[in-house]
Amino acid sequence: MRSRRRVKDAVLDVSKRSKMRSRFCTWEDFTEALSSGTGNQCIVVLCGSQYAGNLGSAIRACALLGVKWVCVLDVLEWRFVQSAFRAAQLERPEHAEWNVHLVQAPAGRPQKEALVYLQDRFGFELMGLTDAPTALPLWNAKLDHKRLALIFGKESGGIPPEVESLLDVSVTVPQADKGCLNVSHAIAITAYERRRQEQVEVVEPCWSSEGEALKRRRLEASI
Repeated sequence: MRSRRRVKDAVLDVSKRSKMRSRFCTWEDFTEALSSGTGNQCIVVLCGSQYAGNLGSAIRACALLGVKWVCVLDVLEWRFVQSAFRAAQLERPEHAEWNVHLVQAPAGRPQKEALVYLQDRFGFELMGLTDAPTALPLWNAKLDHKRLALIFGKESGGIPPEVESLLDVSVTVPQADKGCLNVSHAIAITAYERRRQEQVEVVEPCWSSEGEALKRRRLEASI
């Protein structure tokens, strides 16, 4: 009985690892998918990642908010990737349909070179999240570009100067007090704002009572 259980557990473990590896894409697979893709495409790009938990939270937010690609411009160990995927809860059966993939840029390829390639080859707009005083407030930024790459620095150091010089626009998440948002929170906020802008529709108000109907007539008369 114990032997059968061990075999079953081993089979399940292999299945989980296989599913997790299918979420991890090479740069070549990524660029091939971009070449054949249609419709609006958005990429979250991190200039490195120091903590698997933060990367996992970012992947989860992207999955739920319609961002298919999370690209890290740094070398990632497989154990680190596994920890990030566990933090994102990608192995859970109910999340099997999430359409999100982690991409690692080729080892040794400069971050600037990878981003220039996305700009020139695929026409991506590069939008960086910074705390620069001249950065545009996120809610005033246009995030519904057909091809948009959202650039984030790693947990310490922010966006490198050589990458910042490439940005088409710099934006920031306005805060009520001093301090820095966790990078995964900044990613979630930005991805949500992008989705909100894509989903905006003009909705006619519903006037369900005589009092509301009177308000409507007064409003129309004042126009």
